[in-house]
Amino acid sequence: MKDTKELVEYLIHKSEVKINREFIKIALLGFMAGALIALGSVGNIVASANLYKVDPGFAKFIGASVFPVGLIVIVLLGYDLYTSSCMGIVSVFDKKEKLSKYIVNILVVLFFNFIGCLFIAYITVRTHTLSEEGKQLLFNMAAHKVHASAYEIFLKGILCNVLVCAATIISYGTKDSIGKIFGVWFPIMLFIILGYDHIVANMLYLPAAYMLNSGISILEILHNFLFAGIGNLVGGAFFIVLPLYIAAKNLGENNAKN
Repeated sequence: MKDTKELVEYLIHKSEVKINREFIKIALLGFMAGALIALGSVGNIVASANLYKVDPGFAKFIGASVFPVGLIVIVLLGYDLYTSSCMGIVSVFDKKEKLSKYIVNILVVLFFNFIGCLFIAYITVRTHTLSEEGKQLLFNMAAHKVHASAYEIFLKGILCNVLVCAATIISYGTKDSIGKIFGVWFPIMLFIILGYDHIVANMLYLPAAYMLNSGISILEILHNFLFAGIGNLVGGAFFIVLPLYIAAKNLGENNAKN
């Protein structure tokens, strides 16, 4: 397991690599990451829908156990997800990259995450993957997400990406696949159980609900995306990466003095 200083150095290096990738690579890796998160989101609904009438708590636990599969595959295969890409600001803190390049990178990644989610949402709807219970669960989730206040979505977005980025960093700190899988699984399960807002997962839930005529509007969907996205950015960049970066720098200075 890497220590704090090694983790931050690895994060800086990985961020530089991601930010400087060719556009076509960012597009492909972003599309696949979006599709995988979307598949995990569909799995969450399918696995839990029929259990809600029996035991809502157990249903949520089962769905939350399935959802992390998407992020696990992303971590193992190296795809680009908006929420974890938010940590790329560490290379800006370290003056290795410009803020403008970082912002362009995360926006491009987010756009192609969205395209990947739309692709899976369309297939899910067209292939009738969801049962009537699944559709009702999706509609309830979508209604709750779009009718929440901007501040609530923002706060849930922050805490969501604290857990997502923590899971990603844990995976960076271990070399073996089993360690990465379990390092990702439990923090991601927790954010699903707590009902936090992950903009990319919402890019499956909300468009799919819209395609199925749930009654939500495009403006309501965009409202959720905006504040979930900002919250995810703040959570990943300032609640996870900034404290780690400061700790690593202080550790380095103390070691130099000793």
